[in-house]
Amino acid sequence: MKALKVFLPVILVALLALAWFSTISSTLSTISQKNDYAQEAKESMKQKLYAQAIEYYKKSLEYDDSKRTYLKIKEAYELFYEEEQTPSVRSAYIDDMLSAARAYEKEAVFWETAVNLYLDAGNDSMAYKTAKRGINCGASGKELNAAYQELLYKTKVDYRLYQTVRDGLNGYLTVSDGTDWTVLDGRGRQLFGNYRFAGPVNDDGYCLVMNDIDTRLIDRDEVTRARFDFEVEDAGCYDPETGLTPVLTDGDWKYVNREGKLLSGEYEEAGAFCGGRAAVKQDGKWFLIDETGKAASKTKFEDIKLDLCGRHLQSGVVIAKEGKKYHLYNEDLSKIGSFECDDIDICIDGGLIAFEKNGKWGFVNTKGEIEKEPAYSEAKSFANGYAAYCEKNKWGFLNEEFKSVIKPQYVEAFYFNSEGLCVVSNSDHAYQTMTFKFE
Repeated sequence: MKALKVFLPVILVALLALAWFSTISSTLSTISQKNDYAQEAKESMKQKLYAQAIEYYKKSLEYDDSKRTYLKIKEAYELFYEEEQTPSVRSAYIDDMLSAARAYEKEAVFWETAVNLYLDAGNDSMAYKTAKRGINCGASGKELNAAYQELLYKTKVDYRLYQTVRDGLNGYLTVSDGTDWTVLDGRGRQLFGNYRFAGPVNDDGYCLVMNDIDTRLIDRDEVTRARFDFEVEDAGCYDPETGLTPVLTDGDWKYVNREGKLLSGEYEEAGAFCGGRAAVKQDGKWFLIDETGKAASKTKFEDIKLDLCGRHLQSGVVIAKEGKKYHLYNEDLSKIGSFECDDIDICIDGGLIAFEKNGKWGFVNTKGEIEKEPAYSEAKSFANGYAAYCEKNKWGFLNEEFKSVIKPQYVEAFYFNSEGLCVVSNSDHAYQTMTFKFE
């Protein structure tokens, strides 16, 4: 029994020693194997056998899954891809960089490399998805962030060209190719068309059109709601409250009701009715009228800015020119604050309004408070998060932080609607619809 008590500890010590020896031996073997692969990889790099070097480095990953090894793989690929820019090499390069990114999610360098390779292949979609995934994983780097921002605001332009485009930013666009007039929805898809003329569409989908038979007021489903026995040269938006539509006929602007009767009064310009009143220009002066055609304002202005649907009242603000300066007014035509400027754009959904002073453009809010001092050669008001601005005769877009997100590249640019669609021009008198590629 005593012998057994002495013998058991000896056995336990021997077993522990054996286990320790086995572990040490295994560790030494692993280190040796890893060093062998790493050395083989280095030798292969010296011989410019880059694919073989990558193979050895990847084998060493089985023994040491370290960031340093992934960086060595990247280094080998850089030289390999510089020599052989083939789809197969690029594909393998991408796969291995994504493996590295999965292992070290917050290391921007691996995500950046994969993004740049996708861009090199012309695969913007995968480049965007990869950049977004990297940022969502917590990776952050100047190159990665810049690539993501560039891809986020990357655009595509519809191939169709139009000579005339009217966008009320209300989900409808009226376009003409020079022969026929068509109405599109907010995404640029055709709703109805092939008319001799089509006016702007109101918020309810009503539109004045001309076909080979007559002039008529139709709704979104092309159901005729009124017919007129005269032709028009132009038209504004139909107002359901008053039943009146401004029309240009025989060289003058007039108002027609749903019975086809033209109201008395002829104008040089005429806006759509809004809240029972409309802005008109007569004898070179602008003022408001009621639905009977009587003057509804004592003040006469040098100009009144009308929005894209022809309304003078824009988010509770009237923009008018008095004393050679533009001011902001409330619905009762009382001045809002002391703001004044030399020129100004319209107000869209209460957003910042582009204004011009001393030859430069900035932005003001509806309270008359300047949000951005004049700094641009030209600009348009903010609409759905973006504002067009012009530098060196080319138009691009700003975001709400006044950062350029689409560099100046267009001959002309307008406003983004809520569907992310905007009208732009790449040549004179030729307009296209543009949308973001992603999101």
